Amino acid sequence: MTLFTIFMSIAILFFIVVLVIKLNEKRYAVQKSEAVERFITYKNIHVTNLFSGAHFDIIHDEEQEMIWYTVFQRKKLQYKELPYHTIYQIVWNLDGTPIRTVTRNTPSKEALLTKENNIAGKTELKEVNAQYRVKEATLTITLDETTTQTIELPLFSSALPKSFDEVEQSDIAIWYNLFVSIIQKEETNNASSR
Repeated sequence: MTLFTIFMSIAILFFIVVLVIKLNEKRYAVQKSEAVERFITYKNIHVTNLFSGAHFDIIHDEEQEMIWYTVFQRKKLQYKELPYHTIYQIVWNLDGTPIRTVTRNTPSKEALLTKENNIAGKTELKEVNAQYRVKEATLTITLDETTTQTIELPLFSSALPKSFDEVEQSDIAIWYNLFVSIIQKEETNNASSR
């Protein structure tokens, strides 16, 4: 009987611990969502696309030609403005290995300041087929600033590997194509202004 009581006490303790953890996760998600909603209203953002991850959000405002990257930490929302003209390169990575990339055809501001006339270095791309198994897919955005800055966006993660075909149907493909179209639009704008 005492053995049964001990096991029941341990089971109840574990249940309470798991319940507390889940409630804290839910509270964090609600606080993050409320902070992002206030931010959108305060900055008068016209949301075209929105990705809401566990730890960050990406907001696309086509009207203002802006991408907003937000992170909710210590009950404060931190953000980075990414105007279209600052997006220099986008790289799609699968488990840390690049598979697709698009870069502007002009040298970056950093390359111009350091008098390097090279456009962003060639990235070795891995060939993948539809059956390729993926645990994590990220986008790496390189910004065209005087000091190169990159932002890593983990847009797909799975404990069990998924096929690349499934990953291509997720949010990462939508955002990759959006960033590609932004870079191409900026290239067209720069070519017509010359």
